[in-house]
Amino acid sequence: PEHFLCQHCNKQLSEDPEGYHEHNDKSYCRPCYIELFAPYCRGCNKPIVEKICVTALDSKWHPDCFVCRDCHCPLKTGNYFEFEGEPYCEEHYRCKMCPDCVKLRRAQNKYFGQSPQIKLGA
Repeated sequence: PEHFLCQHCNKQLSEDPEGYHEHNDKSYCRPCYIELFAPYCRGCNKPIVEKICVTALDSKWHPDCFVCRDCHCPLKTGNYFEFEGEPYCEEHYRCKMCPDCVKLRRAQNKYFGQSPQIKLGA
């Protein structure tokens, strides 16, 4: 036990699995693990430490942070539209684009399966 230390700060770790995290076969205390390895949410810029995150628009998001940029309604798999790199609901996307563009985007989403993915594990 006296040699079971955080590889970053040398703090002694408990053998309780909730008391430490592993990365590349090395052990870390929770604060160091989050600082060094946790992805950051594009919406709030805080680390994602939960086991569920949304991957969309080449970024990771907390599920509560993946919302329409205009109305802040939650966006779910398959119901978001991207405009200038930001997620929007269909209604607010429509406000920014012509009706033909909205139809084209909806068809592309169905054809290419463009939707955010919910991934387990941070």
